[in-house]
Amino acid sequence: MKREKIYQVLLTDDEHKLVEIVKRLKEANQPVLDVYSPVPVEEVEHILEVPESRLPKAGFWIGFTMGTTALLIMAWMMGVSYPIVFGGKPYIPLPSFVPPTFEATVLTSAYGMGIIMFIVSKLVPMMKAHPIDPRITDYLFAVLLDESADEEVVKNIAKDFEAEYKKVNAPEDVVIT
Repeated sequence: MKREKIYQVLLTDDEHKLVEIVKRLKEANQPVLDVYSPVPVEEVEHILEVPESRLPKAGFWIGFTMGTTALLIMAWMMGVSYPIVFGGKPYIPLPSFVPPTFEATVLTSAYGMGIIMFIVSKLVPMMKAHPIDPRITDYLFAVLLDESADEEVVKNIAKDFEAEYKKVNAPEDVVIT
């Protein structure tokens, strides 16, 4: 039998209150799991000490690998496998390889980063997502806390900032959005 995990959620409609709520929760040593927002709020990243994403590095290495592979394949095909000599053309015309190499690099990098984002975010086909509150995509900001957070402290912070407090139940193997 799957266990239901209980999350505590604070909802507010003001991004300034959101920043102050997160500061207070961190000062009170409460386990903040995530913050959901309809718009980017950079201060929250700094307060929660979110590490820098490794996605740009992954995109670079995917693109570099495919660009190098494409360049080597073209050089091998034109110069070794099936060399065609006509009109003084060099066996390996590197300047003519630049556009296809660039396009292969950009295309594979973009697709690779997209696939990595789906994998990391656990967004796979047929997986049921459990939204905390449907209003989050419109105008609400949400702070998701673990079930081990002190309920009284969280309720007092919600009361101080006029935020809505609620509990959300979800199976452990689903994505909370």
